[in-house]
This record gives sequence, structure tokens and C-alpha cells, in this order.
Amino acid sequence: ECIPADGIRQVIVLNSGMDTRPYRLTLPGVHWFEVDIFEVLELKRRLVQTAPPDMEVFAQKRVGEITLIGLDLAKSSERLMGVLERNGVNVSEPALFVMEGSLYNFHDEDARALLQSLPKHKGSVIVGTSFEGRMLEWVRDARNQKKTPFLAELAFHWRSSFDSIDKAGAFKGWKVRNTRGLSQLARAYGYVIPRNVWEQGEELVFELYQEGGAKKQVVNKRGAAPTGPSGPPATAGNMGGGGDESRGG
Repeated sequence: ECIPADGIRQVIVLNSGMDTRPYRLTLPGVHWFEVDIFEVLELKRRLVQTAPPDMEVFAQKRVGEITLIGLDLAKSSERLMGVLERNGVNVSEPALFVMEGSLYNFHDEDARALLQSLPKHKGSVIVGTSFEGRMLEWVRDARNQKKTPFLAELAFHWRSSFDSIDKAGAFKGWKVRNTRGLSQLARAYGYVIPRNVWEQGEELVFELYQEGGAKKQVVNKRGAAPTGPSGPPATAGNMGGGGDESRGG
């Protein structure tokens, strides 16, 4: 989405964690924003700055600019847009928002409020991950938790699914495209993957977009077999079976 034809020049990663994409993706024209609690961002900043010599090549910024924003979305999501604007996000321009591995930690209404707070500028895109509803039901099933105790802890933290936030209206005003299971994407990249440990359903990757931007890729409807995007070669597939608001860069 950040190639010149698309015109997206700002990426906002919500609950970014230890994500290292701005050190791996060569996007010199992109301003990269990371939002998470201050302690996580500070830890990552220190690790990048103190990378040992043999790892320095992986600690070099490859995007135009990186801005770190300390904000606990679980407690202060209503402040998000104001905080983003104060830290340099241009809400009148298209943006790519990324929510990987965190949206399902929000209850349905909180997920709806968060997604609906994001600006619906033409050409903007949201990429996120969530669970199929049947997977979450399987994790919450007391019979499965009895056989596999750690499921109870997961069920406590996993509060929503793709289906439930959709029903709650989280995607209102956005168009959904390219909803695929992680196993589909892994196979498309040529990875060998183990059996699905969840038995029912799996984690999904989805895109929401606003029409009116530059040319978009062909939509794959949910369940359709994807073609492999450019990425890791098949030979790489032998992989076994907040705090206070802050700014930096």
C-alpha cells in the first residue's frame, strides 16, 4: 500500500509491540508512527540503539521517519486521534493503519469505537488480525479448557472475534477485502505449516479500505485461495512444522 502509485505516505501501527518493519521494509518516503505503552516503545528503542555489531544491519532505519507515541489504547483510545495529530499525523491525507495481534484484546464495543474513530479518508487502509468466531467459541468451551488449561487464560484476554466486531458495527463505513486465514497466507508464501492447534477456525488477516484512492489490487473474497504475493522464497518455508504521550524517532 505504500508504493508510489497508492500515494500512502504515513503508516500508523497501533499496539506496535516489538514490530521491526521500519527496519526491514525499504520505504524512504514513508513516515512511520508506532503507538504503544511508553515502556514497550522505550525498551525497543534501547534495543535498537544498542544492537551488537553483527546485528546493526537490522537496526538501521529504512523508512523516512519513525515517530514513537506512548499511549495505552486499552485505557485511552478516545484520545488517539488528538494524540496522532499532535505528533505529526496528517488526518487529511490517506494513511495505512495496522492492528496486528491486538484487536481481539478489545471487547466488541471498544473495538468498534476504536475502528470508527479512525479517519475515513479516501485511499486509507486498515490491516488487522482477528479470530474466526468459531475459533473463539472453541477456546472458550469449558470442555476444551479442562483438557488444555492454558485456554482459560487465553479466553480471558481474547475478548472478541472478527464476526462479533463486524456484528457490533466496527467496520461501518469501510469496505472489507482480502480476508484470509493465516494458513492460507503461509502456504501462499511457500511455508510448511503444522496442523492447526485450535481445531476450530483460525486467526484471520483482513483489510478495510476507503474507495477513491489509487488503483487497488483484485479482491479475494473470504475463503478464496490466494495467489502467493512477492515475499519470502519457498525455500524459507522449512520452518518447522501506555504511559504518557511521547514523541521520538
